[in-house]
Amino acid sequence: MNITKIVEYLKKTPKTHSVIFLGKPGIGKTEMVRKFAEIEAKEEGRIFLDFHEIKDYDTIFENPEKYYIYLDLRMTEFSEPSEILGIPRIDTNRHYFTYEPPIWARILSIDKISGLIFLDELTNVQRDDIISAVYKLVLDRRVGFIKLSDNVRIIAAGNTLDTSEIVRELPRPLRNRFEVVKVSMPTIEEWKKYMDENYKDWDRRILNYLLRFPEDFYKEPKDDEENFPTPRSWTRLAIQTKNIEEEEILKAKAMSLLGKEVGIKVYKFLTTRIPSIHEIVRDKNLFKRLNEDEKYLLVMEISKNMRNLDDETLEKIVNILSEDSFEWIILLSKTCEEFNSRIKTLERKHGVRKIFERLSKIISKYK
Repeated sequence: MNITKIVEYLKKTPKTHSVIFLGKPGIGKTEMVRKFAEIEAKEEGRIFLDFHEIKDYDTIFENPEKYYIYLDLRMTEFSEPSEILGIPRIDTNRHYFTYEPPIWARILSIDKISGLIFLDELTNVQRDDIISAVYKLVLDRRVGFIKLSDNVRIIAAGNTLDTSEIVRELPRPLRNRFEVVKVSMPTIEEWKKYMDENYKDWDRRILNYLLRFPEDFYKEPKDDEENFPTPRSWTRLAIQTKNIEEEEILKAKAMSLLGKEVGIKVYKFLTTRIPSIHEIVRDKNLFKRLNEDEKYLLVMEISKNMRNLDDETLEKIVNILSEDSFEWIILLSKTCEEFNSRIKTLERKHGVRKIFERLSKIISKYK
């Protein structure tokens, strides 16, 4: 299942059914689960609260019906099962013991509360006693002797066995307690949509790079000491590079997030100097003298500035690009909806009539 379907999948899942999403690291599992929680809170008319940011527990105990609690538990950070199930306390007078549960369990056991417990990195847990503690949480929906509210979901995420040496296969009894869903990466277009929805000012040159080199969207690491490109690392890069002017810092930033090989490619791509659109129009042979990366960047620049081009300039550009390779026209069509509408106004012009007849057939394939 594509990772972008997580929200829709969980909407169709009863709250008391546990789900685990398995996929490559850095593709957005955590992000999508949290997004679902925020959506569900809004649909229920509740105030969304990240448990780790709560400062006043009493307010929640007094008015639980107002709140939706999101709790992200990184399972690899637990050192003892008691951190999940609670700490046993002996009553010396009555000669028995009870569990003192963590505060999050107290809150999420309130009848009128609603929320989601997210067990992240579950497949990276190496200790069997921690895994055993998860059994009780997932199967019985209990923390110690406290039962969780039926309005609280338990969702987990982990990596598939082929992604890392530390990933372990979950025991069959535990796996059978979940709905096990394998999720695939988003497409570059889906990543672009996510960026547009969540970040107002991000560096679209990163998108241009990915459209030019889609094979670099995700790559398995060659060296355990280096980072590697994932949708998550591309997101981090795209929200930072727009404000980085010093080339040495830009190069270091790209390598730190993407690893050396892809990082250097991105750095060279971002620092490539290209002529202006008007220079190309004045000298129609200039475009042919550019290398492939420079041509690609220039076409992306044309796409970005489509609204600022008058019909005469656009007609000249279409002719220049098509004389070099019709693939540049196709690229414009795929990346700029406004170009697809603008080109229709040029249909009656003799210089682009044949180009349009060919282009119209190609455009229809992408609709």
